[in-house]
Amino acid sequence: MLPGHSGGWLVALLAVLVIAYLAAGPYITVYHLRMAAKKRDAVALSEYVDFPRVRQSLKDQIDAAILKRMASNSDAKDNPFGVLATAFAGTIVDKMVDAYMTPEGLVGLMSGDKVVLQGQRQSAHSAANEPLSGGSMSYESLNEFVVQGRGDSSKFVLRRYGFGWKLAEIQIPADKTRLTH
Repeated sequence: MLPGHSGGWLVALLAVLVIAYLAAGPYITVYHLRMAAKKRDAVALSEYVDFPRVRQSLKDQIDAAILKRMASNSDAKDNPFGVLATAFAGTIVDKMVDAYMTPEGLVGLMSGDKVVLQGQRQSAHSAANEPLSGGSMSYESLNEFVVQGRGDSSKFVLRRYGFGWKLAEIQIPADKTRLTH
C-alpha cells in the first residue's frame, strides 16, 4: 500500500463523520430539548432555546391576529377607542408573551397546550404527553429544521447557530391562540 493513500482515506472518513454529525445536529438538539422539558430543567432547556427570538415570533403572530381581528370588525375601525386599544395592544401583548414564554410555558406548548394570553395554559391533550413527541421532523433548508407538532399544526423551528442548533421560532395556528376568554 502506498503511504499517501492511507492519509486520504483518513481525511475522507473524517469528512464523512463531520457531515454525519452536522446532518444529525437538529435531531440531537430535539432529543436534548425533549429531555430537558421532560425533566423541567430550565437551565438545560435554555441552552437549546433562543428565548428572545421565540418570544418575538409569538408577539408578531399575536399582533397580526389582533390587527386582522380589528380590520374585520367594522365597529372597531370607526370607533376612536378601538383605534386607541389597537395602539396599546402591542405593549400588552409584549408583556403577556414575556410573562408566558418561560421554560415552563415552552414545555406546555411543546406538550400541546393552548396559549391563553392571561398567562395560563389550557391543556389540549392529556398531561401525560411527551414534549415534541409524535410529530414529524424535516429540514426546510440547510439552516432551518422544523418539528411539526402532533395532531395540530404547531411548528417548532430550529435554526443553525454555528455548528449547533437552537429553537428560534414557534409557529402557532390561529385556532390554537386565544385572544380573549
